[in-house]
Amino acid sequence: MPEIDVSTNADRNFILQQGLEAPELTSCTRVSSALLFQPRLVGLILVAGTISQSPAVFAILAALLWWCALLPRLNPFDFAYNHTLGLRSSAPALGHAPMPRRFAQGMAATFATASAATMASGFWIAAWVLQRFLLLAVAALIFGRFCLGSFIYHLMRGRVTFAIGTLPCTLPGTGAFRGSTGYAGMATDRGNKRMRRAVNAAETRVRTVVAPTGFEPVFQPRSRFRPSPSGVPPRWLRAISQD
Repeated sequence: MPEIDVSTNADRNFILQQGLEAPELTSCTRVSSALLFQPRLVGLILVAGTISQSPAVFAILAALLWWCALLPRLNPFDFAYNHTLGLRSSAPALGHAPMPRRFAQGMAATFATASAATMASGFWIAAWVLQRFLLLAVAALIFGRFCLGSFIYHLMRGRVTFAIGTLPCTLPGTGAFRGSTGYAGMATDRGNKRMRRAVNAAETRVRTVVAPTGFEPVFQPRSRFRPSPSGVPPRWLRAISQD
């Protein structure tokens, strides 16, 4: 693998974290910038709502984010990008958001909804905490290429190694880079896990029966052999030993 600078490495990890295939190294920056189009607009709306302390702004933001999470084919941010910045010859087009990205949008929508509700109810301290947490998460996404929602999604799916591998500081050859190029590699890994579980289940159904001295271990299904409480070998094993 060719040398990757820190910025390209962070962009590539961010793309994998969003649930997309890893593009060519020369395209990582452009793809990452396209994916950040929505968070940047969300950040502007969030800053406006935090300054104005208007529940209506957070309610609108929550509605937009819920729309994006539940109806990815009708994402207004992706539509706006594809018909503006995405029209450039070198710009990648945005498709439907994969599940990690949708989960992150739903998580942000939950915090925006909670902020609007607490502000409308007069719980200003709780609203202040929720808004700052949301601001920090969006700032980490825009400036640090770290999506907290997608990271939590991978952890909840049991892909701890993959999640750690998508951190901006993770170097190539470890974590998400090792044996996986995105969700295609994840599907293969899931198949290997199923195979390992099947083999382990088969091994638990087989019991090693140690024959008397001079005989090799005999493997029998558990349903056909149950050791005698007295420790005496079963009749079929005694017949073999006599032969």
